[in-house]
Amino acid sequence: MLTDCRPIRACEIFGAGRFLILCEDYLKGFFAEWMVGVLLDLPLDNKRRLEFGNCDHVHPGGLRIEVKATARWQSWKLLDQDGNLRPVPKKPATPLNNLRFNVPMTRAADTDFAGPTYKADIYVFCLHTETDLTRWDALDLTQWEFYFLHQDVLRSLRTKSISLAKLRQLCPPMTASEFRDKMCGICAV
Repeated sequence: MLTDCRPIRACEIFGAGRFLILCEDYLKGFFAEWMVGVLLDLPLDNKRRLEFGNCDHVHPGGLRIEVKATARWQSWKLLDQDGNLRPVPKKPATPLNNLRFNVPMTRAADTDFAGPTYKADIYVFCLHTETDLTRWDALDLTQWEFYFLHQDVLRSLRTKSISLAKLRQLCPPMTASEFRDKMCGICAV
């Protein structure tokens, strides 16, 4: 388990081609879900991932957690149509002011709230920040920033997405260990 927040060097989990694999947006999301689960020491051994589940994790205390992820690099900028690394990226890394996280809303009949709502109690946002391709490593926790918002904050914004700038106004960026400590305190309540 990742209890000391050391950089993850888990080739045995994601394979040697992890750079190319984890540049794919949908796989980056799966990875971020796993990473948050490990950081929060959630039981993952017998957990199956449900694509359209109400949330990504349920803490043993009942807190529902949804994980969202993005990065400065995406595979379409780096790989050609055959999946080979381009000598020069097609486009530069996404500027920080262009980054957004999608936060799907739902109309749930089982809530007292009259308008659109969110299914999770806490939304975790993971941002891979590295832009230097020679250093890029999704498995290195020092290259990630973590944020989280409670459902009621998102509900007050009535939004289906949130920009990184707005997120940073509401929650300062955290390292993996800061995020783990803060979330463990919330989950313990």
